[in-house]
Amino acid sequence: MGIAAVGLLNPLLAAIIHMTSELAFILNSTRLLPGNMSSRA
Repeated sequence: MGIAAVGLLNPLLAAIIHMTSELAFILNSTRLLPGNMSSRA
C-alpha cells in the first residue's frame, strides 16, 4: 500500500494483489475446519 501511495504501483494492481493475498489467507484457514477431506486420508 505504501508503494501505491507514492505512485510506484498502479492502485488497481495493488488492489488485485491485496485481494489475492486475502484469498490465500481464507483458503489456508479452511484447512482448520472440521470434516475437511484432506484430514480423512
